[in-house]
Amino acid sequence: MKVLLVFLVFSFSCFSSNAQLLDEGSTTTTVIDAQGNVEEVTETTVIIEHKTTGDILDGDTGIVTNKYEGDADVDWGGGGSIYSHSACTDAASGFPATGTDGRTSGCGHARSNSLTTWRQYVDLNSFGIEEGGEVNYEFLFAFPNSMYTNSGQTAYVQTKGYNDNTLQWETGLVTIDKTTFTQNPNNYTNNTNWVNTVTGVSDFSNQLDKVYIEIGGYGEFYWDEFQYNVVYNHITTVVDTWMQVVEQQQDIDTTIDLMNDYEVIDTFEQDIMDTTMEEMVNIEVDIPEVDIPDIALPTTEVSSSEEMLQDLEIDMPMMDVQEVAAEIEEMVAEIEDIAVEEPTEEVSSPIEEPELTEEVVEEVEVTEEIEVVEEVEAAEEVVEEVEVAEEVEATEEVVEEEAKAEEKPTKQQEKKQEKAKEIIKNFASNYDAVAQITTLALVNALGPNIKTYSNQVVQPALQWYKTEEIYTNVVMQDPLGNYFGVRDSLVFEQMIGAQYNE
Repeated sequence: MKVLLVFLVFSFSCFSSNAQLLDEGSTTTTVIDAQGNVEEVTETTVIIEHKTTGDILDGDTGIVTNKYEGDADVDWGGGGSIYSHSACTDAASGFPATGTDGRTSGCGHARSNSLTTWRQYVDLNSFGIEEGGEVNYEFLFAFPNSMYTNSGQTAYVQTKGYNDNTLQWETGLVTIDKTTFTQNPNNYTNNTNWVNTVTGVSDFSNQLDKVYIEIGGYGEFYWDEFQYNVVYNHITTVVDTWMQVVEQQQDIDTTIDLMNDYEVIDTFEQDIMDTTMEEMVNIEVDIPEVDIPDIALPTTEVSSSEEMLQDLEIDMPMMDVQEVAAEIEEMVAEIEDIAVEEPTEEVSSPIEEPELTEEVVEEVEVTEEIEVVEEVEAAEEVVEEVEVAEEVEATEEVVEEEAKAEEKPTKQQEKKQEKAKEIIKNFASNYDAVAQITTLALVNALGPNIKTYSNQVVQPALQWYKTEEIYTNVVMQDPLGNYFGVRDSLVFEQMIGAQYNE
């Protein structure tokens, strides 16, 4: 399957190799040859420029020798009788004064009433003219009054184009129009000649490597300063070829449900926020394991409520930040002041085990009259003696009961949480800035001490992976390698051959 794409960089009329001078610009044509999901893309860009030979009769260009220059100082050659070129004066011819427009004293001057011509061929091989163009010429011409008034005496100019000595085009004899001339335009004394500048344009096609130029007429006439310029099309063709892989695209249908009832959305978000606030208040504190049960809850370092308000930079019009901070601290203090005496049985449970030794029982009876701190120390000594006595079974039971006791929230924790719920319910909206900051402060008051976690020792990870070399004996196949290699070779040969086709 081939796809043809054409891009116009500059718009201009259609052209062929047989056309006249073309408009400058460029076209880009893209041809895509698809084979499966591989495409061969050929992009051809045609650029048209105008180039010029300049005045091919100007001696400074070196295209013609001194004899064939357009200043007419020397005879080109041709038929008929002429006067000396160097003897042509301004007053006699009627041309502008010598030195004006680059004129010299010499000019062509026919001297009889028979046909007189000046003619020459000019080689243009060095320019590489292959795609057509146009020629432009101009020269000075003067009719003496006798020739101007005689309808039988006329003058002409003609030019032809050749390629490999084969005639490609010709203008034929272009008669010089007398009606466009002016008698004695420069006001010379006793001069009656009719003077004008003759110009002409002629399109041509195909290749051009040589032109023919001729001036002729019947009678006594003058000519000078012949200029001949060739403007031609220079066409450059650039071909780029590459391969590309086309990715398969899948259409993905996406359905968007639009909800116009915004009240439902707001209610749903309100329920989510209320549930989130309630869960934050009902956080169950997970106290890390310690060696000896402790009746006191871990303390929590709570940052100043005033600093929290300032850090959050909440815009609360008509509200004193210090007053709000004081109220929040007062609420947190109410939570932290809640204290419930826990039974001593939960603390001294390891001492009341019936399977302990008599010494343990005696020490427990003595410690009943000591303060809570002394009971803890005695309990540590009891644990050490039990370990020495290898009372494994009693110790395991004690640890299990302690773990169960830790999993259950204490009455103190339950009362703190109930108090926190009452504080939250007093707010008209959970979206209020003070309500949200108060909730965070209560969560911090109910939570564990952060130092408990920062002092934990992180155990290094085990070695999870095993080093192993893979793909040691696997050869990756390239299904398109040979194809690309062959295509590149063909394209390279085409590019080499293309330079001989231009």
